[in-house]
Parts: sequence; structure tokens; C-alpha cells
Amino acid sequence: MRSAVFSKAARRLACLAALAVPAVTLALAEPLQLDHRVEDERAFGWRVGDVVERVVRLQVPPGLRLDDASLPAAGRPGGAIELLRIDREGEPGAREQRLRLRYQVFLAPTAPRVLELPPIELSFVGGARAQTLRVDAWPLVVAPITQDEPSPRTGLGLLRPDHEAPPIDMRAERVTLAVCASAAAVLLGWLLLWPLGSAWWLAHRRPFARAERRLRRMLPREGATPAQIEAACRALHEAFDTQARRVLMASDVAAHARSVRWMAPLSDEIARFYSASRTQFFAPDGAARARIDATTLRAFAARLREAERGGASRPEAMA
Repeated sequence: MRSAVFSKAARRLACLAALAVPAVTLALAEPLQLDHRVEDERAFGWRVGDVVERVVRLQVPPGLRLDDASLPAAGRPGGAIELLRIDREGEPGAREQRLRLRYQVFLAPTAPRVLELPPIELSFVGGARAQTLRVDAWPLVVAPITQDEPSPRTGLGLLRPDHEAPPIDMRAERVTLAVCASAAAVLLGWLLLWPLGSAWWLAHRRPFARAERRLRRMLPREGATPAQIEAACRALHEAFDTQARRVLMASDVAAHARSVRWMAPLSDEIARFYSASRTQFFAPDGAARARIDATTLRAFAARLREAERGGASRPEAMA
């Protein structure tokens, strides 16, 4: 009886040992297959500017190493989806490694559109032979940022209302314009008034013009007294002295009158004035002193003034 029980238990232990040996063998065996698993974001609800992340979990057998040249290049603009960067997690010889890829959407469609994250072909070297691993493409539905037909409400149509032009500070320009206009007005006024002003200034500085004005003020039209006549004669003598720039005597007046171009036609009349004024001042009797009348003096002064205006105000030698 005991032997039968013992043999039955032995058979059971043998069966258990036979089943345990393959399990231990499988547990100690190394993985021989290159494999991967992809963690993708959602496939819908994306818009222009969004960043999509894709994680590839790699299971790499011992002895194999990922070839960096097989990784996609980041930063190639121009497409609807652009790879921004690739981050590697895990040591190059580790059994488990991760690739974290970040893409950005650059397409702004007018209607929902399906795009694809491109497939990746990874190469592994270092084993008995080179091996490749393909990561399949992944679809993305990119939605437009606006609807196809814009709303007719104000502010949502095809055209936006125009903005008011921003005000520009023109104070500096106004000041500059005012200064330039003032300077131009002064210059124009000077150009227009200079001939009149210079003529007026010269007219008031001419000796015989001043003398003629004095005579009109000091001599009445009728009833001039001898004292007034003498004052008028002195005014004319002062004009002759100023014009000649010396005291002009009666003996020199004829030669001086002929030496001045504008005075030469009046030389005889000037000589008669000097003779009459000498009688006026130095005659012994009062009757003889009244030979010059006011009308004659005013007319003589007016002729001298006109001749002076048409000629020069300084002595000139006759040609």
C-alpha cells in the first residue's frame, strides 16, 4: 500500500519537474525579436499652429543599436506638418528606448482636411545583420479656423470696417512752415519796398530836396518878410555848401556849377541867386534888400530839387 502511494507521488513530482523546466527556460531566454509600440495623440480636432507629440517605444534585442542616420531630420520648413525636434530617452544599448517626436501644424485649410504624420523607417546595426523597423503613418484631421461662409453679422464678414486714420502731430511742421512763411514775407516785402524806401531815403537826404521842403514851410505864399527871405537864402546856401562839401563863395559858384553835370544847365541862374543874396544880406538900405521875393525862391528851389533828382548827389566832372 505504501509503495503504491510513493510511486504515485513520484509520478506527480516528475510531471511538475517536466513542466517547470520549459517555464524556467522561457523565463531565462533573451528576446530575439525587434519590436515597437507607438503612442499617438488623438486623430482629430487639430488647427494651424498646434503641436502634436508622437512617442515610439522601442524594444531592442541585445547587440543592436539604432542608427542615428535613419532618424528623420528636424527643421525642414515648407510642408503642411513640420517636425520640430526629436528627443531620445534611454541609453543606446538599453533594451527599452523611446523616441519623442514633436510636430507642428502649419496648414490652415478652408475645410476640414486629413493630413498624415509621415512614416518612419528606422535602421538598427550591430547584429549579425542590419534590421529595419517601420513606424506607420498617423492621420490627423485639421479643421479650419473659420467657417466656409462667414457670418453676415457686423465684424464677421469678409471685409473688416476701415480704421480711422491715426492723428499725426504736426506742431513741428506748423512751426517750421510759419517761420518759413514769415521769412519769405519779410524777404518779399523787402524786395518790393526797397526801391520805394531807398528812393524816399535818398530823397530826404539830398541837400536841395531838404532845402526845398524848408522853404515851403518857412515862406508864405504872400507877404514874406525880409527876415523870412534871408532865412530861405541861408537854407539854399547850406544846400550848396553841403553839395560842394565846402563853403561855396560867390566867386567860385560859376565854376562849380559848370563842373557838376546836373547843375550846369542852371549855372547862370545860380550865379544870379548868389549875386541877389549878396545884395540881400549886405545892401545898406532896406529897399535894396527886398529884391528877392518868396515866389522866385520857391520856384528856384524846386528847379534845383528836380535837377538834383535827375542827376547825382555828389559832384561829377563834366565830360
